[in-house]
Amino acid sequence: MTNEELHERMIETFKKHELALVNFNIYLNIDHIEYYMRYHIGDYQFCFDYLLKNRSLLKLKHTPKNLKKDARKTLEQVRAMNIK
Repeated sequence: MTNEELHERMIETFKKHELALVNFNIYLNIDHIEYYMRYHIGDYQFCFDYLLKNRSLLKLKHTPKNLKKDARKTLEQVRAMNIK
């Protein structure tokens, strides 16, 4: 799977608020370092499967405290722009 295919599948699979939280809750979260490392080596199938497996973490309540303010702003922007 290519990076572009990963992003296309993510858009098809996840809700807009879930997509808005991927960076905060998974990519930038030290608890999910394996996702970060695999993303950077191009193992995009692993990344997609990881997101599916951990979909329940794509909620604001699972956002690390140091990122919560920015995550809220991002969610507000997504809602304001009515992105589908």
